[in-house]
Amino acid sequence: MKETKDYKLDKMELKDIQDQITHLAKSYTPEWKFDTTNPDIGSVIALVFSEQTMENKKRFNTFLDRFHTEFANMMGISLLPAQPAQTMISMGLIQDTIPGTYVPKGTKLLSGGENENVVFETSHPVYVTNSKLTNIYMVSGEDGRIIPILGRIPVPSLFKEEEANEVQEEEGFVPFHLFQYKEQGVQKNAIIFYHKTIFDVENETIYMDFQGESVFLEELSKGTIDCVYLSEKGVLPVEELQVDPGRHRIMIRKRLKCHKTEAEGYCALAFIARNPILEDMHFSRVLFASSGEERIPDFVGNGNTDLIPTDFNPFGDTLALFSECFIACDDYFAKAGARVKIRFQMEILEHTVRLSKQQEDEELKIIKRKPRTITSDVVGECYAEEISIEYYNGNGWKRLECDRNYNRLFENADGGMISISFLCPSDWESITNSGYEGRAIRIQLLKSDNCYLIPCNHHYPHLENMKISYSYEERYEPPEKVECIYQTKKVDISNLIASGKTAKAFSKSDYISNALYMGFDKKFENGPVSIYFKMQDDMPFMGTDLEFRYSTINGFKKLRVVDHMRKFTKSGTIRFMPPEDMAMASMEGIRRYWIMLVDDKRIFREDSGYRPKIQQIQMNVVEASNIETLAEESYYMDTVTAHMKFQLNASNILDADVWVNEKSRMTQRQMKQMLREYPARTRAEYDFMGNIQEFYVLWTEVDSFEQSVSTDRHYMLDRIRNQIMFGDGIHVMIPRELDGTAFQIIIRSCEGVRGNVEVNTIQESLANINYIDNISNITMAYGGTNLETVDSALSRSANMLSSRKRLVTQNDYIREVHAMSDNIDKVKCIVGRSADGSFNVDYISIVILMKDYGRNAYSFYKLLPLLQKHLQENCEITVLPANLQIVEPIAMELSVEIWTGESKDETDFEIQEKFREGLRSYLDPVTGNRGNGWEIGEVPKKAQIMMKLNSMKTGAMIRKMAMNVKYTDAQGVHECDIDHLPENPFFICKSGAHKIHIFTQS
Repeated sequence: MKETKDYKLDKMELKDIQDQITHLAKSYTPEWKFDTTNPDIGSVIALVFSEQTMENKKRFNTFLDRFHTEFANMMGISLLPAQPAQTMISMGLIQDTIPGTYVPKGTKLLSGGENENVVFETSHPVYVTNSKLTNIYMVSGEDGRIIPILGRIPVPSLFKEEEANEVQEEEGFVPFHLFQYKEQGVQKNAIIFYHKTIFDVENETIYMDFQGESVFLEELSKGTIDCVYLSEKGVLPVEELQVDPGRHRIMIRKRLKCHKTEAEGYCALAFIARNPILEDMHFSRVLFASSGEERIPDFVGNGNTDLIPTDFNPFGDTLALFSECFIACDDYFAKAGARVKIRFQMEILEHTVRLSKQQEDEELKIIKRKPRTITSDVVGECYAEEISIEYYNGNGWKRLECDRNYNRLFENADGGMISISFLCPSDWESITNSGYEGRAIRIQLLKSDNCYLIPCNHHYPHLENMKISYSYEERYEPPEKVECIYQTKKVDISNLIASGKTAKAFSKSDYISNALYMGFDKKFENGPVSIYFKMQDDMPFMGTDLEFRYSTINGFKKLRVVDHMRKFTKSGTIRFMPPEDMAMASMEGIRRYWIMLVDDKRIFREDSGYRPKIQQIQMNVVEASNIETLAEESYYMDTVTAHMKFQLNASNILDADVWVNEKSRMTQRQMKQMLREYPARTRAEYDFMGNIQEFYVLWTEVDSFEQSVSTDRHYMLDRIRNQIMFGDGIHVMIPRELDGTAFQIIIRSCEGVRGNVEVNTIQESLANINYIDNISNITMAYGGTNLETVDSALSRSANMLSSRKRLVTQNDYIREVHAMSDNIDKVKCIVGRSADGSFNVDYISIVILMKDYGRNAYSFYKLLPLLQKHLQENCEITVLPANLQIVEPIAMELSVEIWTGESKDETDFEIQEKFREGLRSYLDPVTGNRGNGWEIGEVPKKAQIMMKLNSMKTGAMIRKMAMNVKYTDAQGVHECDIDHLPENPFFICKSGAHKIHIFTQS
């Protein structure tokens, strides 16, 4: 609070009096000179006179102060008591001991550190539980987004192979804005189709026939649905996707081959929704087809020799029965049900075989079982008259059913372009031949007359430019397996599709409200349970009505809580008694005991405006105040007189419980009747016969006895002299018991400013708390003030006189608020506008800058309810409570970026630190700007900042400067150049992040 002005009736100082003597001496005694350095006897007398005159003037100048003080006394002004500091205490159980332990209200704690032996007491009871908060996630009722805050939400991967290789780490707590959904979330919406062959193409086209809701095709055309596949290199997007909505056809082209699942051998194709799904998408049928462009075989061989695929003789140039030729194309021959075409250019060549005499005499080897060569003078003719085309089905070679009979294919002496077509069988298996492994057809020579006749002309086939292709043509195949991912659940719908029923491709979320889910690993065995929410307190949020619920076996029920956060406007706790029917429930695959914070009223409907930011959620936190409850003390009296005063053995007294002994005033019957009617305000002591020996009544503290009547049990506390005072006994009751204890008193006191201890300094308990492992104050203690000063009380009395206890003008509000606390630095009253930017002529906004602004907002929120009540009681009756708003200023972070040359005197680091520290000090809202701070609504000018920078003796010349501001209001976060900053009377300047660029001479 600002100090009161020092008004003087006579403002002359000692030097002024001596100068006046010197001036007058020149007129009255010009021969004498008043010398204060080497005084003669006359100068000594003048010096004594001047000092005595100055003392008289000082006494004269105290008249106004004395009159002001006496006037304040006439108005009944007394000094406001000291205020206790408050803080938040975290407690933890010894690990693996008991489910929890009860810590009663008033448990005494002790601080160490700089302010040693400062006593704090817990403000309410708490049950310290070993139940841990393990999982937190947030959901959007608008579009079903699921955002993890603490712990991992198990979300299925698209493909099993991907899931097996995925390493998921446990997520720690991430600070978040409540019900703000800028992140995509972990939810998925996808449909995965599996087939062993159709999708296994490389640089080929897959055709999809989709029968269902057209919205799927529309979203696919817009690009909001991605198509991916599992390759050897992982999950990749397809290279090309075309949608034909009229025919319900989708053409897909991918570059690489699929990676097949090891167990089933499936290839997979998936469609994934990029955005959350707002409406279900159904389909009734999905069929697939694919085709493969012509390509040369993977391998051609005869069992002994690898042949050139583009130019080869299937049986060599000499025909022999049961000669074999293997033509392999594993990918294409795996397309069960597809039409495979083998096309090649055939030419029949001729080769004459003759034997020497030695060869004629040589016997053939038995293993060949070849008949003895028949020699003749006649040259025979030999053709590949009959062949077989077969495939391997795992058990043996089986005839390949072609579109026509190709048994005499190579008998055609004309040759030309040949095409073989067949439907690819489903039982085709791989073979191993000459180091190649894969599916292949075997062409075997079954009939060739004269093949062993010598001499003989062998007419053998020669094949060139062989190409293999396949196509499903109009024969679309259903997928062999279908899976869907709905948010975080994977469902196999293969049976549903096989039965021809309609199924959901994509599913909207089951969540209908914005909600925050908190999961606990153990059930709360007792209460009250306390959960602490640490908020970002210096943000403009006016609060909102949200509801807490808890999990049961039949869903969620409303949870009754005590809210110390003022509807999420400040850091604080919620306390509740655990319901007996609280039960474990499975949410997103996680079984926990859940507490849900839900926005059923859709207050946060749009993702615009400011949301409260939660920086941490912590269990077992209790509020504590720097209050020391002293032991009860008994007082005795020798005589009864009016206006009795008793000295109290305490300082900084907050309040007291005064129990006055009234046994002499009443009969036994009257005392028992009072015990029944007022049990909280009476107590008694009995003898062994059950008769009341001592009877105490709790009396009430008042500011003065002026309004008291003869039957009132009132007393006053003089907190300056630490005394208790009673009335005259006529107009108000006084203690009268002389036989034994007259009254007993329990005093509660505090340490004032000394109680504002630092973080983690309260670590001991003066009480014996079993099973508690650690105690620590997680916030700095705040709000502790000493007994009101006399100047402050005088200023308050002047305010009362000026406003006549009615708040009318803006200055009335400012003076009244200033008088409420010494911790208030600046106050501004704004009429017609609220902090959220809305305008109304009835609005009265009180903006308060606390002296500890920037460290925390606790002291502001501690003062807030008292201030609201006081202002509402003294303002005009036409001011509605909703129109009187008391807020902190909106922090406007000012960041300065400067470019400067190097200095000859200091290093670059020293220059940067000087500039940064100078800017931080200058822009401090309380102590900056030459110690005056910055007024609320005042924005520093560029010229002021430049002047401050030039006044820093760094030896570096500033070449360029830029100023950027960042602030958060009810509409969200804003950042702009200071020249584009809108006018806002709620702004307060605050130092941001400053950048200093130094250019070297080079």
